Parts: sequence; C-alpha cells; structure tokens
Amino acid sequence: MASSITASVGKNGANRPEDVRTVQAMLNKVPSEHGGPAAPLEVDGLAWGKTADAIERFQKIACEFKSPDGRVDPNGKTFARLATFQEPGPFDAESEQAVLAKLDPSEGQMIAKAIASYARTVGGLIASAEPTYGWPEIRARCSPKGCDPFVTIEGETFGLNGCGDGTCPTCPPGMGNLIVRAWCSYEGVETHRAAVVLILVFGAKWGPFLVP
Repeated sequence: MASSITASVGKNGANRPEDVRTVQAMLNKVPSEHGGPAAPLEVDGLAWGKTADAIERFQKIACEFKSPDGRVDPNGKTFARLATFQEPGPFDAESEQAVLAKLDPSEGQMIAKAIASYARTVGGLIASAEPTYGWPEIRARCSPKGCDPFVTIEGETFGLNGCGDGTCPTCPPGMGNLIVRAWCSYEGVETHRAAVVLILVFGAKWGPFLVP
C-alpha cells in the first residue's frame, strides 16, 4: 500500500481509487480511541459513506478540528496526522544514526519529564510505590511497541512498567507529532527512580533518559 496520495480524498475531493484505498488503509491503523473508525473500513477505493464519516471522525478526535471538512489533502494537516499512526518505513542503520545525531539530549530529558508528569496525572505507573515491572500484562502490552523489559542507567537496572503509543503527551511544542512514535517507562529496581525510552517514527530508540 502506498504511503502517499496524489490528490485529495473525501468530500469534494478528486477521490482517485488508489488514493482512497491508501487513506482507508491508513485510517484502519488508527486505534478507535484515537480517532480511527469504530469498525475497520473496507479498502475498496470508494470515498463516500463510512469512509467519509471516518475521515471526519479522525479530524475531530485526532486533529482536534472544530470544523472538519471531511477531506484529506496530500500536503494537509489531516494526512500528516494520519502518517503518525503508520508503521515506520524502511530506514537503514546509517540513516537512523544520522537522525539521532541531530537530536539534542536535553530535548529527550524534557520529553521524559513531560511523560512522567502525564503518566502520574492519568494514573500511570512511573515511579510507583511498589515495583510493577514484573507484571506479565505490562510486558505483553508494551513489548509489541518495541519496549525492552529492562534497561541499564549508571549501573542500575530499570524494569519496564508502562508505555504509550501514538504521540508524545505534553511534549515540547512541535515535537509530539514529529519525533515520538511510542514511549516506554521504567522504574529503578533498587531506587525506584523513573526513566523513559522514546521510540522514534522510524523505529530507532532514543534514551533511556532519567526523569529530571
């Protein structure tokens, strides 16, 4: 399936069948709680009915548009937001290292702090009173996102105790939808300090970072 479209899809769009199929497939990869369709769309190249409704739903929830137009444009905000929910494309190790080299570690610390604050606010598990990294359900939920069960920082072992996907919550402006694809939270086995690993859009891992 193509990862781009050549013309607009949806209400008053060009609705070329291949472009419509691309958008349908992309919408199907969005979790319903993040604005994806309540039921998977049929990838049939037809832009009306459930597909049109799904585009508007995505714009309302994921894009937070007050007045959704029901259309996906090739270089528009809706398509850019859809792209953040897709599988990372093929990147070789050299490309990943080149991108990582341009990132400022201080930004990673800021993101780690923001994630820790968010996780505590919504009842997350970061730096909880009791070690939780042994829970099988946490590993089962977070491993598919790319989270390692354990990481080491400054000679201390940290165990996986939570994760999130989609975009980085409360990240510094302009970074949430551009860099972070998923995040993995960790708890120090001995000290209960909190740490975060970030998984970038192309699949490389950034961190771990101790939460300031």
